[in-house]
Parts: sequence; structure tokens; C-alpha cells
Amino acid sequence: MGRPASGPPPSTSRRRCKRARGSGWRVRASLVPFQGGQCLMLTLVYGLSDEVQCMDFQMVDNRNADICDRPPNGHASPKALEHAPIRIGVFIEELADYGLAAVAVMCGQGLTEHVALVERQLKQGCPQGMHP
Repeated sequence: MGRPASGPPPSTSRRRCKRARGSGWRVRASLVPFQGGQCLMLTLVYGLSDEVQCMDFQMVDNRNADICDRPPNGHASPKALEHAPIRIGVFIEELADYGLAAVAVMCGQGLTEHVALVERQLKQGCPQGMHP
């Protein structure tokens, strides 16, 4: 994972950041087609900003790119659904290594119909051995 920005977007004061740091970082997760498979794209934004502070890609299925962005909201393969929630959890744990706390996860393309699955997996935590 690339190193996230150490603070909020430049328009927010540093003092305000220290008070709000644990309440403003949001993770956005979407499946995107990549080299014939499904890739989990994770982005990190602060508050309601659209400015991406950090981005990470993980291949979660080496096939099924054709269904990934099929209307209406993309479709996750069974293999992607097995791996994507775990990788989201690892991303959130890695943020904590930098002192950042994610307060929300937005499920985008391919995951919009699987919010309950992602939430359940995140509450269970990462399987042993998934985090370095």
C-alpha cells in the first residue's frame, strides 16, 4: 500500500486535523476489470472530499473481468467476494499503522449489493496470516 497523506487536505488546519483525525478518513472500495480479472481498488479520502489521499490495488480474481463492470452496478465473482472483504480489512489495519482510523467504508462497483457481507467480514477481523 502506498503511504497515505499524514493529514487532511490542505484546506483543513492541522489543529483541527488532530481533533478530527479519527473521525474523517473514509475508505472507498470498488471492483474494476484489470488484465482479464477483477481488481479491488481502494481509495482513501478525508471527510466529504473527493481528493484521493491514497490508492491501493489488489487482484482478487484473475478471471471474470467481463462481469466486473456489467450494469447496473458491476458484479463480483464468487472468488472476488471471498477475497475483497479480507483485503479491505487489511487496508484498514495498515491505515492504523500510520495512526489513521477509517470511520466508513463505501462499497462501490461490484460491491454495492454485498455491503452486509463486507460489514460482517470486517467485524470478524482479518484471518491470521493475512496481515504482515
